[in-house]
Amino acid sequence: MQVNRHFSLKFVFLMPLVIALVVLALTIKNYYDSVNRDINDEYERINAALSRAAKVISALDYSFSNYSKSNYILLVEHNRQIKDDLCQMWPIDAALLSDGRHQEIPAVDISYMLVGDVSLCDPSSADYQRVSGQVSLAPVLSFLHDIDSYLLGIHYIDKEGYIMSSPDTYAKSITLELLQTIKARPFWHQTAHNRDLVTLTGPAPIATTSDLVMSMTMPVFNKGIHQGMLSVDISYDELLDSQGKLAGNLSIIDSARISPPDNALRFETIDIDGVVGEHSLYYLFDLPKEIGNFFSFERNSLIVTLFIYVFSVIVLFFINTRVEHGYFKELAAKDPMTGLLNRRGLEDFLRGSSN
Repeated sequence: MQVNRHFSLKFVFLMPLVIALVVLALTIKNYYDSVNRDINDEYERINAALSRAAKVISALDYSFSNYSKSNYILLVEHNRQIKDDLCQMWPIDAALLSDGRHQEIPAVDISYMLVGDVSLCDPSSADYQRVSGQVSLAPVLSFLHDIDSYLLGIHYIDKEGYIMSSPDTYAKSITLELLQTIKARPFWHQTAHNRDLVTLTGPAPIATTSDLVMSMTMPVFNKGIHQGMLSVDISYDELLDSQGKLAGNLSIIDSARISPPDNALRFETIDIDGVVGEHSLYYLFDLPKEIGNFFSFERNSLIVTLFIYVFSVIVLFFINTRVEHGYFKELAAKDPMTGLLNRRGLEDFLRGSSN
């Protein structure tokens, strides 16, 4: 005999499943929107960082383009040494002094080094005389290098072949071969061509390590004559570090030279006033990592979804049980042929009437 249930078994299991799937879809949509908001925030942060670096190099360019020899602020003295056929010069004392105002200006830690041909260490050479007129700007490189953690180094490369670099650790890695070939490299000509603009290049590995950097370069002109080039190196990994907010990685690509990978999403062109480059930001989608991140961030919502499904199934089973109990109770009280109350039914009826 078939039991007349209020809900079928298919309904009991499928209806809660439909509700759970709707909740799950809303959870996935919420996660998708959250990821897009995080990507937007990261893109804004990266563009702001690059814009800030562009302002740093523009400020330096103004200083180098308009410098004049002055004895108002001087470094006490410089160490000089010849190493690997190169002249290295760095401040003996990291203190900035001013004539007649030693007590008023406190010492300031600075880190820079000048590297060039051996003639740079000769006080009678033209290179030494030239760098003497520019060395007062060297502390500025050190000050600006420290303002943001993603700035790896700031360099001035003179047309005569010497380099002024902060911090000094970068300058110590410069080789004679690099110094002799630096003006023949494509970025030098590309930068010189963009006279009043900042040129964005990279990512590319640093010559001495495997670390990737983005570089912003700008030519220096004084009275219309090309003097050299300023360069700011930006840590690629630190610039794109999302601090664990995203499962996939953010990347920057030179769209004019390299094709993006197949799993690249959310392309956005880097467009900063005064900066030349054909670079784009994109999000590198990684399905296994994305699924893991989804379960990690949405675990509470998933637990609630599972609870809704199980609770709905239990409630429908409870309703069915109550209906079946009433059905069998009624069946036991009536004659199946006539539908009239049998002895048990009459006893229950009389008992209810007496109460």
